[in-house]
Amino acid sequence: MGKYSFDYSIDTSGMAKISLSNAGIIFSREAIEKLGFPRKVNIGLDRQKGVLGVCAADENTTIKAFDFVTNEKKRNWIRIQSKQILNEIQKIAKVTLGKESIPYLATTDEEDGKIFLIVELKKK
Repeated sequence: MGKYSFDYSIDTSGMAKISLSNAGIIFSREAIEKLGFPRKVNIGLDRQKGVLGVCAADENTTIKAFDFVTNEKKRNWIRIQSKQILNEIQKIAKVTLGKESIPYLATTDEEDGKIFLIVELKKK
């Protein structure tokens, strides 16, 4: 181990982020880009692992899909409002969402050729 213990995660500008507030789930431009600018997305929660997952919705999906990149303006910033999902997130993350948004770094994962944005809700 070296002489210093540097924290290189201080400046997160330019990284994919998903922010949470009582107004909704907010996606940064980088997060939207990592998903490939889909028209609709599915949002799921793994309660045991404390993880939020977002992926492009299949064209003929039978599960709830949220409008995502529906016009050019939404390539830079999107907010999805779902009280049910926000209530579950608050329970999992053990936070109270208010006006001020709480940013979380989003990573990508791939399963069966599908790209997922992953947010560990128990880490900020």
